[in-house]
Amino acid sequence: MQFIQYYRISTLRACAHTREVFEMCKQIAQVHF
Repeated sequence: MQFIQYYRISTLRACAHTREVFEMCKQIAQVHF
């Protein structure tokens, strides 16, 4: 559970470099998590 939470935060953080990619990754995160 903690690993998934850490992975999710890391993924969103990595995706936050550009606004468009960040928005896309938020949608992906909602689907997978």
